[in-house]
Amino acid sequence: MFRYDVNALRVIAVFSVVIYHFNLGVFNSGFVGVDVFFVISGYLMTKIITKGLDDNNFSYIAFTKARFIRIVPPLLVLIIVLSVYVILFTNSSEVIKAFEHIFSSLLFFSNYTYLYESGYFDAASMEKWLLHTWSLSVEWQFYMLLPILLILIPKRGRLLSISLLLLCSLFFSVIASQLNSSFSYYSLPSRMWAMLAGVLAYLIQKRDGVNVFPNFFGWVGIVMIILSGIVFDSQNGWPNIYTIIPVLGTVFVLMTKLEVKVFQHPVIVYLGKSSYSLYLWHWPFVVYMYKNNLEEYTALFVLLAFILSCISYSFVEKKLCKA
Repeated sequence: MFRYDVNALRVIAVFSVVIYHFNLGVFNSGFVGVDVFFVISGYLMTKIITKGLDDNNFSYIAFTKARFIRIVPPLLVLIIVLSVYVILFTNSSEVIKAFEHIFSSLLFFSNYTYLYESGYFDAASMEKWLLHTWSLSVEWQFYMLLPILLILIPKRGRLLSISLLLLCSLFFSVIASQLNSSFSYYSLPSRMWAMLAGVLAYLIQKRDGVNVFPNFFGWVGIVMIILSGIVFDSQNGWPNIYTIIPVLGTVFVLMTKLEVKVFQHPVIVYLGKSSYSLYLWHWPFVVYMYKNNLEEYTALFVLLAFILSCISYSFVEKKLCKA
């Protein structure tokens, strides 16, 4: 069953990221949108895995293949276009660096590549064409780990075990933010707790029924996410203790199952379904804009990113990403 509320969360998440990256002045910490995506991913992957386990037909290989088909085709198209550009229009050193990043993005370890180069919020990050793929790498690493966790942990002990693992990851994340903010930002151990929050939300919902919380909590959750994107900034590192707010807000929405007419509007539905393509395509335009000091044309680059994301969704995602 299609979840319009989950789709609406994707819209909020991707637009907070895009608005922040293009510096449109609304979200000071639009990067919280990535945390929203992480929670959603944990929730949906747990649904897929536990259904297979309950039906005694779960296959780790089939699960991995499905995730590959869902993620890689749009990413590969972006990489091909980007490769042509950097070969034709940039110098040799930039070509070499770009292909190093391409390699790590396709093999889903780009989060650690960028970790050892510079921080996400450093000025140098604005010159990295595929910097945004770090989050795809973290998600992929989690996808490979989650089935193993759910298989090894006895069904009766899942809630407690996942809760303890979440708390350990959260504690590690907060401490790491103080000691090494780049490691905390990019690494799976410090990011895993947000995805585990989605896992926990689904397991509780599966046990207690779909609408665990009343609608009020769903609206509170949306406000928590939006305010987090507006109020916080990167000065104290991210993730930190305040990251709990957008993560918990996302959990509230998922466990409420808000049924709101505006969520079913065709424009909202389309934007949510095409959010992955928009996430992929917006960042290279941000890099191009800042590398060439073209900030006065921000509106044009936003439009171009949106047009290409629509093309990607229509001709790549809808045709090739059926899993």
